Amino acid sequence: MSGVDDSAREPGALHAFVAVDQPVPAKPKLGGIPRRVLPRMVRLAMICATVAVLFVTVRKLNLSALGTAFRQARGAPLYLAALLSLANLWCKAVMWRVMLGADRPPSLGRLFRYTVAAFAASAFTPGRAGELLRIWLLRRNDGVPYSRLAGAALSEKLLDGFGLLIFVAPLLWLPSPLQSWARSAVLAVAAAGVGLFVFAALAANRFLRDGRVASFLRNIRILRDPRVLAGAMSAAIAASLLDFAMLWLSLGACGLGRNFADTVFVLLVMNVALVVPTTPGNVGALEAAGIVALGLLGVGRPQALAFVLLYHAVQLGPLFVFTLFNLRMVFGSSPRPQTSAS
Repeated sequence: MSGVDDSAREPGALHAFVAVDQPVPAKPKLGGIPRRVLPRMVRLAMICATVAVLFVTVRKLNLSALGTAFRQARGAPLYLAALLSLANLWCKAVMWRVMLGADRPPSLGRLFRYTVAAFAASAFTPGRAGELLRIWLLRRNDGVPYSRLAGAALSEKLLDGFGLLIFVAPLLWLPSPLQSWARSAVLAVAAAGVGLFVFAALAANRFLRDGRVASFLRNIRILRDPRVLAGAMSAAIAASLLDFAMLWLSLGACGLGRNFADTVFVLLVMNVALVVPTTPGNVGALEAAGIVALGLLGVGRPQALAFVLLYHAVQLGPLFVFTLFNLRMVFGSSPRPQTSAS
């Protein structure tokens, strides 16, 4: 009689022993750091940098000069900038309507309300989670497939980046505080973005025919239809133009009027700082980035702090007001009746 239990001789038991003896595959790493940990480390580093900048700014801050900067700010340019912030969201709604397409696309008014509600929700949720609200509303009320919504959301981020790069490109030749390494980085990001877009377009139309990746790429309509790309890109450029106008008006309202290159430089620094979401509504992160950018331009801390606080209020104020008066229209919208396929 063998000392080994007969159950161990069964194929299933043998496979179980083999499975136990096999080493567990290690999680993928990047430079010795687990990939799941790396985003958290980057976010933590951004939070620490934000806290450090704000601490240095508030420490020994001249409150009298800060109060003077607030009192001297002109209201008319700020009110106009607030209206432009809503116009910016209207352009984003236009972009989504173009990218979604479909036989019965959601109305532009609905998409605008959804967009404002999504940005307002992001002011209270970490990681821009409020943007999921727009996807949920479009799925619930308009029956848009999640695959198409995911493609539109990814396209929006890509086109926003291209729109910003169009304004940043002149900094490569105009006199600006942009250092040589930063100019090289802008060129590298632009080249990488264009190359990635071209590769994805070729993959969606020629290389990939079957599989999940091919199915996902086919739902990104800007990769497959030049007319959709032209319309969505036009809306993205218009949104970037409004971003620039909002910033220029807010700087002028605070007595910090700047030329084109300096204004775009401030816009670039703030957008780069907000690539990684760290706080709800970018509270603190936007202020720290604006203070650093204006400090490089020779603006004092009290004036810079007054500007970034007013500029942030110009962005968030219209969102809250519009959403507050349209809660019923946003969340009370009934699903559209579905028509049978002809």
